[in-house]
Amino acid sequence: MSSILKVRAGRVCFVQSCIQEREVSRSEVFLAGEFRAVMREQAKTGPVKIEIMKLLLHTCCAPCLIHPLEKLSEKGFKVTGLFYNPNVHPFAEYQNRRQAVEDYSKGVGLDVIYPEYVPSQYFQEVNLKEKNPDRCSLCWTFRLNATAKTAKEKGFESFSTTLLVSPYQDQELLKKIGEGISQVEGVNFYYEDFRPGFKKAHDLAKAHGVYCQKYCGCIYSEIERCKKSAKH
Repeated sequence: MSSILKVRAGRVCFVQSCIQEREVSRSEVFLAGEFRAVMREQAKTGPVKIEIMKLLLHTCCAPCLIHPLEKLSEKGFKVTGLFYNPNVHPFAEYQNRRQAVEDYSKGVGLDVIYPEYVPSQYFQEVNLKEKNPDRCSLCWTFRLNATAKTAKEKGFESFSTTLLVSPYQDQELLKKIGEGISQVEGVNFYYEDFRPGFKKAHDLAKAHGVYCQKYCGCIYSEIERCKKSAKH
């Protein structure tokens, strides 16, 4: 059997398997540090195969996709997006955000899954719990639940979310929710604080004419934004 390198978030482990993966020559592998040291050792045993870890990334919008995708790709993940956002209201807003994701993902060669838009799913989740922060935690939970289930069904090793790039979201609560869902579904939740790249990515999006929304997405956040604007 050939050795297989299993790559995830910059770390390396070897597994013995008959999985058919792309076989590469040693001259094709240009990796640093720990990875290269392991490669030199394993090169003595025969051909090396690389199995890239697949990650399903819940994607809320195009501007918030830019930085997490860049960081995850740098760390060796094979990323696929999941644009599952039934909370977004009205439908025209949903269409604007989806179109922006479609345009951006095509430009960078990212595959994205687009489940059917069913806003009633969101309203059923938050019914009688519309007050923030309960509303937000419920919204994050059911969207990440759907992401984890899809990841499990389609054979992804990990899942994560672009919500982790936003300075306006509760980072620790998102992490807690994701890790809790991970334990239930048996799919790894990849956590990273992507917030340092938020401003640069959004400035880049604006400079290139990528659609940038003015509120979180749901009708309640839109109402809150309008009320704040009316006071100024």
